[in-house]
Amino acid sequence: MITALIGHRGVGKTNLLRRLAHLFHHRKDVVVRDLDAEVEALHRKSIDEIFKNLGEAEFRKLEAQAFENLRKQHEPGTHLIVALGAGFEFSLPTDVKVVWVRRPTDSSGRIFLNRPALDEGAPLEQWQKRFSKRQDRYRALAHQELTLAEGNLHDFILEEHFFATQTRVLPLALTALPENFKSPDFFEQRRRWGLKWLEVRDDLLTDSQIKKLQLNWPEQNLLYSVRKAPLTQKPSVGAVDWPLELGLPPFEAEILSIHERAGSVQATTSKFPPQSSAILKLAISIESFDELMQGHRWWMQDPQKRAFLPRSENGRWQWYRQIFGPQMPLHFFREGDGSSVDQPWLWQTLATPKMDQQFAAVLGSPIQHSWTPSFQREFFLEREIPVVAIEVGENEWAQAIPVLQELGLRYAAVTSPHKQNAYKLSFNNVSDEAKKLESVNTLVFFDGHWLGHNTDDKGARGLFFGEFADDKPILVWGGGGTKEMLKTTLPKAEFASAREGKTLTGPVHLVWAVGRGREFKWPEPAVYVQDVIDLNYTEDSPGREIALLAGSPYKSGETMFIQQGLAQREFWKRYL
Repeated sequence: MITALIGHRGVGKTNLLRRLAHLFHHRKDVVVRDLDAEVEALHRKSIDEIFKNLGEAEFRKLEAQAFENLRKQHEPGTHLIVALGAGFEFSLPTDVKVVWVRRPTDSSGRIFLNRPALDEGAPLEQWQKRFSKRQDRYRALAHQELTLAEGNLHDFILEEHFFATQTRVLPLALTALPENFKSPDFFEQRRRWGLKWLEVRDDLLTDSQIKKLQLNWPEQNLLYSVRKAPLTQKPSVGAVDWPLELGLPPFEAEILSIHERAGSVQATTSKFPPQSSAILKLAISIESFDELMQGHRWWMQDPQKRAFLPRSENGRWQWYRQIFGPQMPLHFFREGDGSSVDQPWLWQTLATPKMDQQFAAVLGSPIQHSWTPSFQREFFLEREIPVVAIEVGENEWAQAIPVLQELGLRYAAVTSPHKQNAYKLSFNNVSDEAKKLESVNTLVFFDGHWLGHNTDDKGARGLFFGEFADDKPILVWGGGGTKEMLKTTLPKAEFASAREGKTLTGPVHLVWAVGRGREFKWPEPAVYVQDVIDLNYTEDSPGREIALLAGSPYKSGETMFIQQGLAQREFWKRYL
């Protein structure tokens, strides 16, 4: 058997291979290979040298040859797992299983400092030129999809589940999608996962696909969801989900659902028939934290017989379903795009402990890129506390906090644009560090009050340690909510408005302190930028771009994130 891992540049295929090599190190029948490494070994040149001296077209030929060599060397009875380059052009044999490795930030783009440029133009323009075409190709080729966490998990929980062959128990629901039928063993593998329900929806699958699953999947674990065509006779399945938009069912359905709003949340829930013995499923669009709370309270009135599955256009309620879904009689997870963007991914489902009265979160906007859920997972897992990322818009703070507090939020990392809001929230109970900066990035709810702390300074000191050994000026570009902290940490630094820009007159150490999506101008002329220290750790950071423009050394804000994250743990420990 051969499994090919495909995916965009920088998605993490090579790191995934390393984890798989560790996971299967005792298995002689499993072999992992990186195709780039195979090309380098065969031709005794680095990928950079091949691109520079021979060009991309020639590299693609060498890549195809290296894959063919691996195929010929593949021994029957062994499982070869090979990671392919993002832009491979050769055709894959039909007997190769293709796994598309994804991350939530794929569409945001990535800027590479140590890889050859494939096109002319700005780095993110280069990414976008190839993104859509590659995305479409991956989707067409993939038999299965594997979404990785941002920042990576600190254990092998996802790999152990996804690549293992032994039977497991995952008593949740998964929606069957048309693309799942491309894989010869997709459903057999999911059957070994011990799913409570495999959902078949008549608006997503053909009649022949539904019949195939009815023949090959355990009947008692099939959930038939009616969406478009009212049935007159109950199918032979374990349960039927009947939408009340079609009226009352002509037979006894195990689940009665509502997907379209009838005005307010309360008006919508009143559409459920009283005294019903069925599970009631509310899966409507939710527009605010207040509405989320209304739906949550409705569920809590009968948590064993009700399920509240909030929906949105951008997946902003994924965290709610991640935490509370496993406590409901019906809970879905997804692989890849799934049937709803608010369904949690497989890794989130596997990594989240069952909630018991309290949870932790990172609060901010945007939040998709955050490493906090994966970085702090191990710390909170020891206390059996889930940790999630919650999108709180710039004008939502006042409404969100009381709702989150009632839901059980007790520990929070706070990021842009809410550090000043968090300071005001905990104003009478802030640490000296937070008071000095008038900013809070760490919260804990204890004894009926929010307590605030700030670990940005500690993180910055870790980032800047050993830097600025010469007497060249230090120029901070931007700053926003971190400006006061940076003034304390770098008392000799000069600050420039990122929006207004500044003309450089000589060499400087540049501290980049503005994120992607904010308005800014580039430092000019770039030749005066001697090095870049970036407060961001995102892969699309403009700090990476100015380093490339200047041809200067670059240091990511990853060190700052880790140091401040470790300091946050020390603060939270006092109240655990």
